Amino acid sequence: MDLYFDEQEAIKELRNLGYRVVKESYPAFEGLRTIKDLLEYFYARRKFYNSERKFPASIDYQGNTKIISSFVLNRQKLGLNRKNAVRECAELIENMFKYEKHLYLKEPIISVNILTVRPIMDRVCSIANEENREVEAIKNDIYLSKFYEDYENKFGERDDEIVREKRKEILEALDVEE
Repeated sequence: MDLYFDEQEAIKELRNLGYRVVKESYPAFEGLRTIKDLLEYFYARRKFYNSERKFPASIDYQGNTKIISSFVLNRQKLGLNRKNAVRECAELIENMFKYEKHLYLKEPIISVNILTVRPIMDRVCSIANEENREVEAIKNDIYLSKFYEDYENKFGERDDEIVREKRKEILEALDVEE
């Protein structure tokens, strides 16, 4: 084993040894410092990822603040300081909306109350930590669907002709061998 690792290799090696790796740096979430910022971030992400959904006419800031505060407190219990707990919560919220269709929810995310549902948040955490092999499948599915869509738009008709010819050649070859 080499003495020096790059960060990704080190994380992979630690996970293989059974350790849980927690990120301590969240540069994308530097501006988030308070519970109110996190609450506004939740609704901003909701609007960003699901702009077609109606936004609630009013938001219960007092009730939602309690939920978000509890969410942050639970992250702090894992050993993070408050600043990093808020940032980790922001990352979990980001991942929750980003991979929402892979959470297999019966109804779309509309409220902060979803942060209190343990099985859903466990799944989001596993996606965020990339502990789940399913995460690679999800990322591959997203990449492949974009790739196939682009490919189909550019080369679809031409490829249909080529595929028909290849299929015909393969079928002829199979008939000859038998």
